[in-house]
Amino acid sequence: MRLKSIKSDTPLAKLFNAFMNSLSIIDITHDPIYYSMKVHNASIDREKVDTESIYDAYTRFERHYQLAILSNGLRQFHSATLEVEKHLIKYFDEYTADWKAYATQERMLSIEEFGGDDKDYNEDGSIRYKEDWESIKSYTLHSNLSSYIGGNYHEEGKNCEVRGEGLGTSRAQDYADFLLMVRNESDFSPFKFLAKQGIDLQPYRQNESGDMEPMTLADTVEAEMNTDIRNESIADLFSEAIETGFQVRELFESLSLDQDHKEEYSQMLQFVQQIKTVTFGFLH
Repeated sequence: MRLKSIKSDTPLAKLFNAFMNSLSIIDITHDPIYYSMKVHNASIDREKVDTESIYDAYTRFERHYQLAILSNGLRQFHSATLEVEKHLIKYFDEYTADWKAYATQERMLSIEEFGGDDKDYNEDGSIRYKEDWESIKSYTLHSNLSSYIGGNYHEEGKNCEVRGEGLGTSRAQDYADFLLMVRNESDFSPFKFLAKQGIDLQPYRQNESGDMEPMTLADTVEAEMNTDIRNESIADLFSEAIETGFQVRELFESLSLDQDHKEEYSQMLQFVQQIKTVTFGFLH
């Protein structure tokens, strides 16, 4: 699969990239990039008559699929965070939290950019100004934010919209498997992985002179402890970002389309900026 890093300097992107980097050995060991179709088919044929192999194949394919969802989903979550922030800042800075002024002007801008129906234009070709509910309801802030918040979740009595990962689409518990892997990354180190295959390699590190020197057992244990401490923080902050996204969704779903909701949208802006600016020193 090769988890793809997010090309951004935001602290949220750094957090998500650190999270995915901690899964690199899982990614490599479940990536079928070195499979040929012949080898794949032979593997499937063998696994059809071997119960244990069938389970291994299912686990391998499922993990690869999950990694693809993770990689795409974190980029979508990051993008949604930036888009929601942009819309909210515009709502306050340009429209002073006036829902009707926002929707009316957004309709005009949309028609100007993408065009409209005949009824949207005056006889001289200029865009017809409208502020009735039917004309502007699709251009409210709430309507614009709906593209980035919620969706793609299933609840009794609600349809499941498949449109990727937005703010509040998933909870931290939905990432439980990967959170556990990140917290225990040292258990999946290449050296331990190869040791299980009967291959013992001597780990090295660069000293102050720039030369490579073998690591002692104590050095290795200390390095693993530092990795575990670092990854514990990554996992905790990752969970915080995802759960704050769910708070955004809960707040969003409590709001109506035709009200200013100045305090609520101000709170929402604080939430998304908190998500965006998640920071911790060891990523810098």
